[in-house]
Amino acid sequence: MSMYHRPNWKDFKFNTLNQAYPGSFLNSSTIDYYDIVYYLTDLDTNSPVQFSIGPVEDRGQKAMAIFSSKDRMFAAFNPLSIEEYLLGNFTRELPKNIRIDCIMLGKLVQNFESHKSPTPLIVNPVLMADPNSTKLRCLFEDVIFAPIRDPHSKKLMITDPQHAKALYAINPKDQAKFGVETIFHIISGTDLPIDDDQRAKILKDEIDELSFFASRVPIQKGSTSLYVVILNLDNEMEETAFIRPYQTFDYYSKIIFVNSSLQLSNGSLENIPYDNRSIEGVFSSLIDWNKKQKKITLTDSI
Repeated sequence: MSMYHRPNWKDFKFNTLNQAYPGSFLNSSTIDYYDIVYYLTDLDTNSPVQFSIGPVEDRGQKAMAIFSSKDRMFAAFNPLSIEEYLLGNFTRELPKNIRIDCIMLGKLVQNFESHKSPTPLIVNPVLMADPNSTKLRCLFEDVIFAPIRDPHSKKLMITDPQHAKALYAINPKDQAKFGVETIFHIISGTDLPIDDDQRAKILKDEIDELSFFASRVPIQKGSTSLYVVILNLDNEMEETAFIRPYQTFDYYSKIIFVNSSLQLSNGSLENIPYDNRSIEGVFSSLIDWNKKQKKITLTDSI
């Protein structure tokens, strides 16, 4: 029985500052795979401090927090109004049993590869005072998801590894030789209902989920860095509905799609030609395609 459990993306979206206070909070702090982030360690347990998601009294889902700067840490412990947070008007004190640690985000993400499910890391949490009640609520600027490494295919994944059998053909040594970095997200029709209305509703939710995850998963920089969406629905119209120009987390990474006919495309439904005679041919084709995309971006910026 699979131990995999994907985090509920809606819980995290609902508790971001932008969602809770539309128009009040502009942009979350920009960090990428190679940036240094800070986290807090509980000296009593020698483990990272966990923060409740949403209403503190509910004691529901918890997540580790990372901070883009030391200054951001103080807002996680002292109840604030949105105005106080935006003005930086809060007490600069931390609990005495806490140690401040720092690490490159990419190294931190790698620490969670052996987990059974993707690990959420909330960015710059804030202990927010609800103006309409006495309750406290833990909000945050954004959330990042650390992918897991499937022990059989050796691939980094966001979705359940039980659907990863098609990836066994990709030799990790070949991938390493070409310097191609990938995160896989597999959309499978295996468990979808037959009823058209129910199926359409579930697929729409999976499209929204894909959009949320793709923009929040750090990818190491390689000869090409790809968030690869494998569409295995055996229905061309349903698969095409997933193909969109989703944003990725790192500025250098791109999203590509592989449909059930093994056609490759970008988010604009433009075909990506590749040499299918060998896996080396596939990697070489993707690297060449990535180089062309860089040239197009450079030309557009001139």
